[in-house]
Amino acid sequence: MSSDKESNTASEAQEGQSFSEVIITEEHFQNFKRFDHFLSATISDYSRNFLTKLFKKNLITLSPESDFQGKLELKRMPPVGTIIDIEIPPPAPSDALPQDIPLDILFEDEHL
Repeated sequence: MSSDKESNTASEAQEGQSFSEVIITEEHFQNFKRFDHFLSATISDYSRNFLTKLFKKNLITLSPESDFQGKLELKRMPPVGTIIDIEIPPPAPSDALPQDIPLDILFEDEHL
């Protein structure tokens, strides 16, 4: 990694973005037939659907340092040694506010 990329990564990470770099190993290639299954197993904090959306938004890409420079596909594992860059954006801000809602308690367990 160049120092320019590292400094950009650090400043953007402070804004809530998360960056990862994953290298496909022989074990990954043997254990997973599909790239999307590999991603969901490797980045278990996020759903496969969310990771698929990141892929479609080009936030999961080949690293410029990767030897493999073909096309990434969710249905196929990239070759061993491929370096993948993963950028996870910060959560969208929520404008939901708490409300004071009166509730009628219909049943209250006496033991709690």
